[in-house]
Amino acid sequence: MTGTGQAACPTSAAQVPAGGLFGRDPAAYAAHRPDYPTALWSLVDAWLAPALATGPAHCLEVGPGTGQATAHLLAHPGLQLTALEPDPALRGHLQQRFAAHCDSGRLQLQAQPLESALQSAGDRHRFDAAIAATALHWVDPAVALPRLHQLLRPGGRLAVWWNVFGDSRQPDEFARASAPLFAALPGQPASPALNPALDVAQQTQRLQAAGFCQIRPHLLHWDWHSDRAGMCGLAATFPLLARLPPAARQAFLDQLGSLIDRVFAGRVQRRFVTALYLAATPA
Repeated sequence: MTGTGQAACPTSAAQVPAGGLFGRDPAAYAAHRPDYPTALWSLVDAWLAPALATGPAHCLEVGPGTGQATAHLLAHPGLQLTALEPDPALRGHLQQRFAAHCDSGRLQLQAQPLESALQSAGDRHRFDAAIAATALHWVDPAVALPRLHQLLRPGGRLAVWWNVFGDSRQPDEFARASAPLFAALPGQPASPALNPALDVAQQTQRLQAAGFCQIRPHLLHWDWHSDRAGMCGLAATFPLLARLPPAARQAFLDQLGSLIDRVFAGRVQRRFVTALYLAATPA
């Protein structure tokens, strides 16, 4: 991922950083990662509604992280949620944030990743719905999608989405101005590729190959406004920056902050894209 958020994310579990990058500081990640656009929740709620209407419904969440989507799901009365979060620090954050739901049994947190979780015969066709919010790129899609198909009951609903922090086809002024800074980061590809989340043909083919039907892709374009602290806080969560030694990371953020003050008078407007894929298992 580039600092402007428009390059490819990792696509296999082998590329997950040892120990987990995002669990190093869950509070900072929760504070600085933007929420999802309102239009996304409308589409997701409408898509999941048939699966959740029969109640009590059981939903699976892959990689809840700090719980943005988790909170939205738990607002549905009667829904029981199983969330797979292998990072211990993020799991602790979730246990604290949703303590009442964990105590009541509405939220069950499991430490295993999707590849090794829910392997018993009784888990097959167990869930009415499943979601993955900016998480499924950490799992090999050749493994993840067939596993989700297996875990969903016939007629079950799937919603998978990603926030992409930049629009490579229509880069905003901040993306253009900051590109030289991000290009100099260690590990930054010389010519960042299109984020796989935005490759509708590829994502659709993967869902079809896993046995899903009624596939409905949506690319939601939206603007995000922030100040120096917010933009630098978001940038600090990007994998290429999170991997840097603390002193090098701070030096980069100081340069980025100076650019925001000097060129943008302390305020930036970003152009983001949320890629949403809705699908179902055959009834």
